[in-house]
Amino acid sequence: SNRWSFGFAFGTTAYLVLFLFFDGYELLKQVHPWAKVFVLLISSTEVGLSMYPFFACLSTSFRITGAILGLLYTLIWLV
Repeated sequence: SNRWSFGFAFGTTAYLVLFLFFDGYELLKQVHPWAKVFVLLISSTEVGLSMYPFFACLSTSFRITGAILGLLYTLIWLV
């Protein structure tokens, strides 16, 4: 029932992960080549943890609570 919402949340997550892997991340230019793998792993985990609340709010069975928490989390990201 939330196909569009899940699509937008997945698109945002995919965009951020692809941004990390295609030279858009400034921290990669400051580390040694052997350390890039670890920086990418840690950064991808950070993206996953920061986007998890979007998916949790969408997949909860408590619609009102999920909608309110999702709206608040989105507003925090926008601010």
